[in-house]
Amino acid sequence: MDLIFLEIYNVLWGSFNGIEKHAAVPVKNVLKVLIQHNLVEFSAKTPFSQPIYQANSRNIYFLIRLQRAFELIQQQLGLEARGIVEEIVCRGQLPMSKLLFICGWKQYDDDPNKSSLTHADVLKIVKKHSSTFEALAVNHYCCRTAQILYDPEDLVPQTTYNEAVKYTLPPVNVEVIATRIREENSDLSDFEDSLIGWKIDISNFYREWRDDIVTSALKRRYQNMVDNKIVRILASKTFTCSLEKGLPAESPWLTHRDIAQHLARFEDGEKTAAKLDEHLDIMLQDPKTVLSCESPDIGPYSLNYSAAMKHIMFDLVEHIILQRHGFFAARIFRLIRDKIYIEQDRIAEVGMIPSKEAKHLTFVLMHDNFIKMKEVRKTYNATAASNKIAFFFHIDINDVASALLEFSFRSMTNSHIRRNFEKYNFRMSLAKEERVTRIYNTVRGRGATTEQLQEIEDLITPPEKEVLKRARIYNDKLPLLLLPAAP
Repeated sequence: MDLIFLEIYNVLWGSFNGIEKHAAVPVKNVLKVLIQHNLVEFSAKTPFSQPIYQANSRNIYFLIRLQRAFELIQQQLGLEARGIVEEIVCRGQLPMSKLLFICGWKQYDDDPNKSSLTHADVLKIVKKHSSTFEALAVNHYCCRTAQILYDPEDLVPQTTYNEAVKYTLPPVNVEVIATRIREENSDLSDFEDSLIGWKIDISNFYREWRDDIVTSALKRRYQNMVDNKIVRILASKTFTCSLEKGLPAESPWLTHRDIAQHLARFEDGEKTAAKLDEHLDIMLQDPKTVLSCESPDIGPYSLNYSAAMKHIMFDLVEHIILQRHGFFAARIFRLIRDKIYIEQDRIAEVGMIPSKEAKHLTFVLMHDNFIKMKEVRKTYNATAASNKIAFFFHIDINDVASALLEFSFRSMTNSHIRRNFEKYNFRMSLAKEERVTRIYNTVRGRGATTEQLQEIEDLITPPEKEVLKRARIYNDKLPLLLLPAAP
């Protein structure tokens, strides 16, 4: 599967025959699994009536942030919602009835007194999972998948998607699901929604993370001068943007009265609402212009997402440059950002940096794609000497973003390689610890004495315990996301 996915990812897109030729392995079942988990998409819009397969990079990047997504769901909707999301991720996409059956069956099977559970108790479990799934759909954390239309005359199946019912729940008979859980009958093919799949809607996760980044940054900037509830209200009232359209320039406009009404819903919001003008005035006077206003006295107000994210990104880049190349390099980057275009000699003069060091750090930043150089001729003569050409340094924000992504992916790859290397070095000690732990649990379950348990624990010598301690430290420093396999 790894070979086939890498082949699709490296060539960006390809046909079935082309992928099979390069991968040199059977690809039909593997492509089914990748499509099932939304890692590969197919399109039939080709003149040769053959499907074209393409890697879904956004879903791949989302898997990297999966643990953070689980924490967000648990924080907002509870532990049961997290379990439902984990189940959808493990299986890629599945009908609502099957999802309720799996989640209900797991809770029913884990109950030590499941033999005494009545039909009403199981029905209560299924209804609870159904209401939790409804909350996920209402909050746009999961959505319907595209339906596949099979036609015998078409060599490639067509897909259709109805945006109007994207988050609409189909009719599901929870009574029958509860009955089949007790009967241990997992056949749900006769349900009405058996052909309606559900998957994770990653766009809302990115919106929540974006709002959290903005509010956290503005909270650190204003500290106690501006109540964070006001920033949260301005950020949370934005619309859900699609990943294709990108980040909205501004959030929807809110009047002074709208903000005061939302503040009244908080426990101590009335105190903040009484001094709302002062809080908004502090944000309006901020030179970073994160708050837009049509009229300073009455509003309406809007959070300038474009300016806020731009400042956050530049602060992040400055911190990275400071850690990688030192204080002078961060000063050069900040100077180029303020001046927009600046020559090499002016960098050393204005930045008060030794000329030799300024030149070295400037080209180091250019090598890492943090800054760019532009040639400007002082004369129209194409054969002019080099002293007739001015070299200006500037910042291309798209190249900077690409550089940061490259650093992140390189760090993840290095962490993965280092983790496997350390795991290989400690494989003997880890295997022995696993065997001793298994023996310890077996003997303790049979009612062994304390002395016998202590003898089993002493099978691992103190030097081996130190090795295992070091292995755990490496394991914590080099985390790796491992998805549980779907049963």
